Amino acid sequence: TRARLIDLGAEIVAPLPTFPGFTLRISDSQIFAMAGLDAVLWISEGLPVPESENDGVRVRIGVEDVQAPPYSLSGAGVITALADGGTVFPHQDFASRFTQVETDAAVAAHSTHVTGTMAGDGALSASRGGAPLAWRGMAPAAQIFGWDYFDDVISEMRDAAGTYAVQVHNDSWGYGVGASNCDIFGDYDFIAPDLDSLVLGSGGRPMTIVFSAGNERDDADCPLTEGGYGCINPPKPAKNILVVGATNSDDDTMTEFSSWGPVDDGRIRPDVCAPGCENGGEGYIHSTLNNDTYGGPGWCGTSMAAAAASGSVALLYEAYNGRYGEFSFPSMLQAMLCDTAVDLGNAGPDYRFGHGRINVRAAARAILADTQVAFDVSQDDVIEFPFHVPGGLIGLPRLVIVLAWDDPDGAPNADPALVNDLDLVLVDPEGTEIRPWVLDPALPSLPAVQGVDSLNNVENISVTTPTPGTWSARVLGTNVPEGPQLASIVGFDLYPPESPDSFEVVGPTPVSLGLTWMQDVPVDFTGNLIVRLEGGAVWDGPVDGQIFSEGEVIEPGVTVIYRRNEDHATVPFVDSGLDPATTYGYVAYAFDDMRTYSPGITTEGTTGSPTSVDPSDSAPRFFLDRPRPNPAGLGDDRVDVLFGLGVAGPARLAIYDPAGRLVRMLVDETLPAGTHSVSWNGRDERGHRVSSGIFFYRLQTGGDRETRQVSWIR
Repeated sequence: TRARLIDLGAEIVAPLPTFPGFTLRISDSQIFAMAGLDAVLWISEGLPVPESENDGVRVRIGVEDVQAPPYSLSGAGVITALADGGTVFPHQDFASRFTQVETDAAVAAHSTHVTGTMAGDGALSASRGGAPLAWRGMAPAAQIFGWDYFDDVISEMRDAAGTYAVQVHNDSWGYGVGASNCDIFGDYDFIAPDLDSLVLGSGGRPMTIVFSAGNERDDADCPLTEGGYGCINPPKPAKNILVVGATNSDDDTMTEFSSWGPVDDGRIRPDVCAPGCENGGEGYIHSTLNNDTYGGPGWCGTSMAAAAASGSVALLYEAYNGRYGEFSFPSMLQAMLCDTAVDLGNAGPDYRFGHGRINVRAAARAILADTQVAFDVSQDDVIEFPFHVPGGLIGLPRLVIVLAWDDPDGAPNADPALVNDLDLVLVDPEGTEIRPWVLDPALPSLPAVQGVDSLNNVENISVTTPTPGTWSARVLGTNVPEGPQLASIVGFDLYPPESPDSFEVVGPTPVSLGLTWMQDVPVDFTGNLIVRLEGGAVWDGPVDGQIFSEGEVIEPGVTVIYRRNEDHATVPFVDSGLDPATTYGYVAYAFDDMRTYSPGITTEGTTGSPTSVDPSDSAPRFFLDRPRPNPAGLGDDRVDVLFGLGVAGPARLAIYDPAGRLVRMLVDETLPAGTHSVSWNGRDERGHRVSSGIFFYRLQTGGDRETRQVSWIR
């Protein structure tokens, strides 16, 4: 039953505590299919999470989920900052983690409210009439620095990045627009180019800058296109910042005030949305206020949405940093947020909701599942990323691929503002090319259509029902005058999950053998596949994208005995119905949602006389293991590779770039049979450090060949 539920796209949360069943997450479209399973007796909607006021934001965007296992994110170790209209009151929800760098301005309730929404811990909630921790913010363990915006905000942002090592900078403000200056809506001017430069690292290190989209749509100061479009106030037309519109936390509807795009050159704004008000209930966002209070009526705006997004970004920084090392590519995180956002409004991106309402749980899961690649693109480059869409899965989610890059700052009021133009093309298994969603700025209410995007530095392609087979994401360096351009692409899984560990045979009987193993990386994981080998059978292993069923005889002597996600670290899985005094071999693999398989780990046992065999002690065989770490280069000055030869002979192990050009020859000699290891220090044949990007290891000996991928990030 568990395996069938997984095939339907269900995510098993936990078993029910008192009787057989599960708490799970599943698409509405698959509920009837789930009800049709023979083993399903009843289905009930899960109990709502107990909530009050501001935690409506947390539940809506998935923050509650990622602060529970297996994510356990809190913003710990992440440095955030804000520029706002005054000094922040040292509310007990964040005072121990907050430093007011600039102290000239008066204490402002708006500044305090935004800070609590971003990173308050809700410590005073119960003593102020709420449930325990009810009014906590998004990243309750993040460090916070505060400035006001009355002086040279660009210099202060440089100071934030360079002196205080800020990673996420919240800006719930914008330049005022009234009847006398309506023409500045959408301008790539003022400090917009400076903001683009800051994101890229002009302050000493890259920094994610989050801005509110503005609350200009309902103020009636200026005539707007089609009654509401084209009211993005400066400096939000900057290209590399994350601009956040406001939805209602209780129903995902659009607020009446949130500013809509396009900007002057037709680019999409906002990028994404987050809750900034509430349609029912209290009708506002409940968060920290001055004098250790909370409130209150009237606290709605894209300011609150931006703060919620900034705190969410801090959680994603924590997730990335803990897995790969320090995060330094803001465009990758922006691509991840756009890729995993809940599509609202018209299908595809639009000028109201951007790419959709942020989904922190989906973004965190995608980060931890290795669904992102960073690479360099130069003029006329054509870079291909093949990936598999499996067949045989019921309820496969839509395919969304997003390309993003932090573009060099452009000239003020440039039209278009884009400097480096990259293009994304998705190629399906039949060779059909699919282009990104594009909008018509002259008719902004129309739905997106597929076409060539020469305006935005975030390109989005989605396919509702992807055809099973091998796809390719193709990135073109169409016009790259200031290259190479570092870019990020997300949405497919190039990397398999970690192999199972400690795979052993235990508890033999004359007719059965027990198997135990450890599961690794629970987020990038769907289940284990275990195959029994008998009668001297040999199997090459699964091909990515293949689907198997328990009991399936793949070929003579090769049988699938297990395909599920259960803990068998201590309680064995028993393979029964075996012949007495017979030796059986077993191979265990881990697989993820897209049926990408890990390298296999082997063991064997004899009914009545168990033995466990470490793969390194078994007969020599040809293999090329996954490079470790991967990605490499973030705090690691080398990547290690384990490989094996089945027989002695000449062997070549070399590194190539995506265009097939030799980067470095690591091994070119005659080697004995057995296991070998080699390291690469990220330098080419001439000793020069390589640029960030994806590279390919290729092992060749005799007629055997194997290729693995590694991302090197400088």
